[in-house]
Amino acid sequence: MESSQLIHWLKQLTEPDTEKVKQATKQLQNLSLTNDFLLQLFHILHSEQNEQIRILASVLLRRKLLKSSSIISKNIHETLKHLLLEQIQIEKNQRIRKSLFELIGTIAKQDLQHEIIDKTKKKSKKKSNIETTGWKEYLHLCGTLVQSTDIKQLELGMYLFATLAIYCGRFVLEHWPHTFNLITTMLKTRPSIIVCEQALIILTNLVKVLQQKHYVQTIVDIVPIANETIQYLFINLTAENTTNLLDFYEALLDCEVPNVIGTHLQSIISTCLQIALRNDNTVLESVRYNALSILAEICRQKKKTLLKHQTILPPIIQALLQIISSTAIDTNTIIDDNDDDEPVVVAGANHVLEAMSYHLSPEKFVPLVISQVEPMLKSNVSNERKAAYYVLSGIIDGCCDYINNNYLEPYMTALKIGLQDTNSDVSSAALLALGETCAVLEGEISKYSVEILPILMELMVKSENMHDHNLKVIRIYYAVEELIGVL
Repeated sequence: MESSQLIHWLKQLTEPDTEKVKQATKQLQNLSLTNDFLLQLFHILHSEQNEQIRILASVLLRRKLLKSSSIISKNIHETLKHLLLEQIQIEKNQRIRKSLFELIGTIAKQDLQHEIIDKTKKKSKKKSNIETTGWKEYLHLCGTLVQSTDIKQLELGMYLFATLAIYCGRFVLEHWPHTFNLITTMLKTRPSIIVCEQALIILTNLVKVLQQKHYVQTIVDIVPIANETIQYLFINLTAENTTNLLDFYEALLDCEVPNVIGTHLQSIISTCLQIALRNDNTVLESVRYNALSILAEICRQKKKTLLKHQTILPPIIQALLQIISSTAIDTNTIIDDNDDDEPVVVAGANHVLEAMSYHLSPEKFVPLVISQVEPMLKSNVSNERKAAYYVLSGIIDGCCDYINNNYLEPYMTALKIGLQDTNSDVSSAALLALGETCAVLEGEISKYSVEILPILMELMVKSENMHDHNLKVIRIYYAVEELIGVL
């Protein structure tokens, strides 16, 4: 098979013509049965100028490896491994480099799986650990590069090491002492931003496969260094490159070995709050939401620690109020039924409030919330009043019995005042809180309907609320429906 023939069909895959794509797919399926298909694909990946064709070649190469690894001849397999390691050392194109790392990781994982199967067959029936050696040429290259004083060589070594951790985490974990020393050194010395990123990726992927308790203390010891590195990277990376920095915290929370995160809980919460509060272009909304999701998960998993160290809770509540008050929520714009009700970060803040209300003792949690919400309800700043009502709507479901028994009168009075607020955003937030309250409270709340229903009727017949299908109108009808349901 000639490379030109293969290139022709790869190019035809990019055509907008469906029939041509079908024809090219069929021809490529036939060509994939030939012995030199993999090496020809690599040749295109190595020498072709067209980036799109190179990426297509790498995709096909990876698919073929995933589907047919058991029938690829050993000679071709070993040749391909050698060529990939050579290519990754000279490749400049970032998209192609990413594809090469994926190919290398795929082969490394397959080699380990095959090695384990072979050694299992040869082992006696006695139970014993199977030692694996992995892809020796790859490991030797990693070991050489991570010791290099040349920063580019060091970065490549860390990329390769991170790829190994992603695809073969358990294998890397077998060599934990050396890996731990490498990660610690790189996170402390910070030779470059790339090195820090890759060290964090290695650590994250090893935590994901952590099962043995004797690794726990070293992980606990490295958390403060990793935490400082995360803060450092958030300052030094562009917003688009920070999307995966919080994966380490998620891995700690998901870790099968308990008590890995407990010692450093306060510093992790502090970092998540700092990120969630970054209301500027330096952090993506999705990353801020992710930080809030981690806080919500901490509230679910670590409620005893949070209640034991109550100094942790007030800063969280204060930050949530600040996030909501500083986020624009347009309640007057006409919306479609498919539109989201509120900005992503406000939804994230509500998730944290809900998690706290469900998992923390209401006797300790609600008074803390009220102490911070009360001054904001009386604030001259409309955004602060708005935030206060959002917080009330966020906690009512999980703390309804406690509020019903201890705060119902001042709570309903506050809602009534909010409904009549001259600021549209504030009254909209109060409507949401009223709807959520009526959805979960019964009994005594009905006595407040005499005062509240006339206010709702007045809002319904206002000219601006008669025709527009906006968020505030939706909330008016939601509140009316839930209040009538109580009656």
